[in-house]
Amino acid sequence: MSAGDGEARRRRSDWTVVGLVAGMFALGALIAPAAEGTTWRLSLFGFDLPGVCWFSALTGRPCAACGMTRSVTLLLHGRFAASYAQHPFGLLAALMALAALPSRAARLRGRAAAWTIRWDQWWNRATTIALCGLLLWWAARWWIGR
Repeated sequence: MSAGDGEARRRRSDWTVVGLVAGMFALGALIAPAAEGTTWRLSLFGFDLPGVCWFSALTGRPCAACGMTRSVTLLLHGRFAASYAQHPFGLLAALMALAALPSRAARLRGRAAAWTIRWDQWWNRATTIALCGLLLWWAARWWIGR
């Protein structure tokens, strides 16, 4: 594999991340949340979106990410308290998605520098810590909920 192949793969990876983050925020802005008692129903262009969680369907218990889509969607619609109530890690997920962009944008613009490597290292560590925190929160929630 040549250096050019590695660079091409990196560019595709960077474009993929930028596209996924932009798509997540665009879709979240298009999805319409509607309150139903203490929970929220989501719809897209007037069609209700099903709640799909295979873990919950199999175990009857919520998974670590149950409520994350509603949380981020509510956050994008400016309903911060409702977002936190649906999932306390929704804001962190949105911030981590945004934090994935600066180094990728710099590389795509041909302005990669030493800071992009440090940024990606920081982002990887922060993501690992956030995922560990999410799993610990979920385990505590599961244990307390018994």
